Amino acid sequence: MHRMGNYPERDPSGCAAGPIHVEAISICTKAVYGFEIEGDAEPNVLALVCNLVSLVNVVPRSCQMLRTQDNRAFISVELEGIGGALARSIRRRVRQLTCFTAVRLRENPLPAAGATRIGARGAYE
Repeated sequence: MHRMGNYPERDPSGCAAGPIHVEAISICTKAVYGFEIEGDAEPNVLALVCNLVSLVNVVPRSCQMLRTQDNRAFISVELEGIGGALARSIRRRVRQLTCFTAVRLRENPLPAAGATRIGARGAYE
């Protein structure tokens, strides 16, 4: 027997037998993923990192490299508009390259409009 209206029929076990409408709510927050990469200061280390970033078709929000006197390279890259799974995949790919000794990944939510950056670690006022 089919009932009209918004109420689903119940089968003998007490479970709803009719169609159930579920409204899915998606909450997407934008984030900036920062990669702190340390390795040997070889001529191609920055190009290797940039190549991995270009494979995911994203323009870095920022990219900096520092070479120390003891021939170490420190590269900092911030990417915006990618998901956490893709950020972790990039981190894994960087770790597979033998010239890099450490890769740290951090996630920072984007600041609200009009926020002022205070400090080098991504804190906002």
